Amino acid sequence: MISRCLLLILLTSLVSADVDDGLQWGPMNEGCRVSLNVDKVKYDFGEPINIGATVQNVSREKLWVEGNQLRFPYRFEIYGPNSDETPLTLWGNKRMKVHSGSLATELLSKGEKRSDTFSMLNRTFDMSLPGKYAIVVHRVVRSELDPNAWIDVMSNTVVVEVGKDK
Repeated sequence: MISRCLLLILLTSLVSADVDDGLQWGPMNEGCRVSLNVDKVKYDFGEPINIGATVQNVSREKLWVEGNQLRFPYRFEIYGPNSDETPLTLWGNKRMKVHSGSLATELLSKGEKRSDTFSMLNRTFDMSLPGKYAIVVHRVVRSELDPNAWIDVMSNTVVVEVGKDK
């Protein structure tokens, strides 16, 4: 399990060395990329962890992305200090079930970005163990090469530490 978490961090850091506009980006996929950011890297227990995710259309003529009104347009992958994937809390589980249904879409022209903020990540996911958490988000968008297919665009990895301030 530890090796899986370390591999995720290492691989993502190797392919996400692209920094633009002060944002760290994940690997480009069919002209799209995703950036994940946090306001700081150390949090006390119970302190809200808010993250920002940005999807950018780098080179496509147009890119349709899901909106954020009725469901989460991102899939979260969070590995905790024990190297296991971090589960949803009871509240997070209910929240994820409620957020399903039809989707609004938005058109991004070449070079445009769309940013979303996710508040209180540690209320949605169980981040109650002290230590470091590796966070990656994935955004699913339509393939440019095959209009009937979808592709996964992965963000950079962000590591945050949760615990008591010493």
